Amino acid sequence: MIPVAIGLLGVHYYFAAKIMDKKVVYTGLAAYIFVLFLFKGMEWGFPKDTAAEQIEALVDEDYVMKHFIFHVVLIGVLTPTCIPFIKKELEGKTVKMN
Repeated sequence: MIPVAIGLLGVHYYFAAKIMDKKVVYTGLAAYIFVLFLFKGMEWGFPKDTAAEQIEALVDEDYVMKHFIFHVVLIGVLTPTCIPFIKKELEGKTVKMN
């Protein structure tokens, strides 16, 4: 799952960089990476390394709440780079890539 998530993250920021101010995109990418390291280092709901550990962790209410918060924070970090795509979609326009 981690390689898929990293790949999708790269695609997201690649397309965001094509239509947005580069400072916003690179700040968002840095914040995303910071959040990953913070949650992993503090063991705040970051996915476990093995399937057996993950299954065990999913029974722990504290882990589940921290993992939920982890996702909320990641969504908060991604939102500023998603707004141009959403705005264009709502206007019925296609996003023009440079």
